[in-house]
Amino acid sequence: MIFNKSRLIAAITLLMSVAFTANVAWSQSNAEGPAFPLADHINQSDINNLPLKEVIRSGGKLFSAEYNKYDGVGANLSLDPEVSVRFTRYPRMDLPGFAANPTRISGPNAQSCTSCHNIPFDGAAGDAGANEIRDPHRTGDPTKYIQRNPLHLFGSGALQLLAEQVTRELASIRDAALVEAQTKGQAVTVDLLTSNNVSYGKLTANPSGTVDTSAVEGIDADLILRPYLWKGGFVTFLRPLVALGMDLELGIQAEEAVGPLDLDFDGVANELSVGDATAATAYVATLPRPVTKLELSRYLGGKHRLSRSEKMSIKRGKKLFGELGCTGCHRPAMKLQDPVFREPSPNPEHRYPILFTGQDPVDVGLDPDNPLEIDLSTNPQIGKIKNNEGCKKLGRYWPKISHCFMQYESTRDGAIVVSLYGDLKRHDMGPGLAEAVDDIGTGNSVWKTRELWGVGNTGPWLHDGRATTLDEAILWHGGEAMQARNNYNDLLQEQKNDVVSFLKNLVLHYPNPYHRIAKH
Repeated sequence: MIFNKSRLIAAITLLMSVAFTANVAWSQSNAEGPAFPLADHINQSDINNLPLKEVIRSGGKLFSAEYNKYDGVGANLSLDPEVSVRFTRYPRMDLPGFAANPTRISGPNAQSCTSCHNIPFDGAAGDAGANEIRDPHRTGDPTKYIQRNPLHLFGSGALQLLAEQVTRELASIRDAALVEAQTKGQAVTVDLLTSNNVSYGKLTANPSGTVDTSAVEGIDADLILRPYLWKGGFVTFLRPLVALGMDLELGIQAEEAVGPLDLDFDGVANELSVGDATAATAYVATLPRPVTKLELSRYLGGKHRLSRSEKMSIKRGKKLFGELGCTGCHRPAMKLQDPVFREPSPNPEHRYPILFTGQDPVDVGLDPDNPLEIDLSTNPQIGKIKNNEGCKKLGRYWPKISHCFMQYESTRDGAIVVSLYGDLKRHDMGPGLAEAVDDIGTGNSVWKTRELWGVGNTGPWLHDGRATTLDEAILWHGGEAMQARNNYNDLLQEQKNDVVSFLKNLVLHYPNPYHRIAKH
C-alpha cells in the first residue's frame, strides 16, 4: 500500500519511541542462516550492465525464496525483544507493532510470494486458504474486515503498458478539449473513447481551464488507469505492487520505502535493495501471457491434445459468451501499440514521482531516461522469436521453439495483441457482491472487471474465493452484469456446459520444465 511522506515520518517517530536493540547475529558455525537466494543484493547501478535473463532469473529467485528471521521476514508485531508475534493471518489492531504502523491493514502472513501465488504455477493464483484478510480502515472490528483472493500475475507487464496507453489517450482527449473550449470561449463535452473502443464516459472542459469529470465512468477522475488489484486502486504501475507487496505480505521491507531504517523492528534493515526490487518487478512483468487449451492442443499436442468434441464445445461456448453480452465487459482482446516494458516508465503517471523516503528516484538509479527495457513481443522468459504463423508452424517440427506461440501476437505495425478478456474499467456488480465497507472510496459493490485470461485453472473465483465453480461465479454477477447473467441462466444445461468449457479453455501454462510447480 502506498503512503505519503508525512505519514512515514509519523510512523518513524512513533516506532522509534518503542525501539529496542535485537541481536540477530549469525555466524557460519550456526546450522541455520539467511534464506536470501542471491550471493548479494543487486545494485541498481548494475542492472543495465547485467544480461536481461540474469536480472529476470534473480527476480524469480527473490519471488520464490522462503525468507526467515535472518532476512527480516515478518514484522515485530508484539514489539518485544523476542519477536513473539511475527506473522498474523488476520488484522491485529490489538498488537502494538501492528497498530503503530499507520499503513498496515493486514499481515505479514507468509514467508514467500509463492506461498499465495502458486496455483497452478509459481506466480499464479492462490486457493481460499491464501485469502488475505484486511482491515482497510484499521477499525479492529471484524465486521468491517474484507477478504481478497490472490490474483494470478501472468501477463502483468502487458497490463501496465495498456494502462499507460489508456492514460496517455485520455489525457490527450482532455487536453484537446481544454484547448477547444478556450478557443471557442464555451464549454466542450467530449467522449472519453480509447483506440481500443473502450468508453470511460464523458468529460466537459470549460474556457476557464477547469474540467467537469462528473460523467467519467469506470476510472478515477484524474484519468489515470490503475490496472491491478480487485478494485483497480492505489498502484498505477507494477513496481509498488511487487516491492510494497513484499512488505505488506512478507514483512520484507524495500529500501525505496523505508531507506536504511528497520521500521518493522525485527532487527534487520536493508532487506530488499532498489536493484532487488527492479529484478523482482522484471520477473513478474515477464511472466508469460495466459494461453488457451486450443493453442496447447494445436502446438504442443501430447497430453494437451483435445478431442474433437472438446474443441467443438469450446468453440460453441465462445460464440455463446459473446451472444450473452459477456464481452461487453470481458473484451476478448486489446491492441497494445508499444510492447516495450520500461522500468521506470517514461510516463510520469506510471512511475514514482518521489520515493517514500523523500528521495528523488533518479538519485537511487531509477532514471526514466535510462530504464531497463523488455520487449514483451519477444519475452525473454520464453524466447526471442516473435509470435507469428511461421514461428508456430516451425515449432511443430523443431521442439526447441515449440513454445514460440506463447509470445503475444505481433501485428505489422509493431504492436501486439493482448487477449485479456477485460476492459480495464470498474463496474457496479450489484448487492450480491457488495462488501460491508467501501475500502478505497469507489463504492461497496464496484469492482474492476477481472481479466479472464487464465481463469480456467486459477480457481476459486471472485474477490473472496467464494465461487468454487465457474457456474457459481457467473451467477453471482449482478448490477451492470445482471442482463448477461440472466441470459446465461436461461440457457439449456448443455449450453451452460459449453460456456464453462470455453472459460476452462483460458489457462495459464509455463513452458519451462524446470520451473517449480507448487505442491497442490
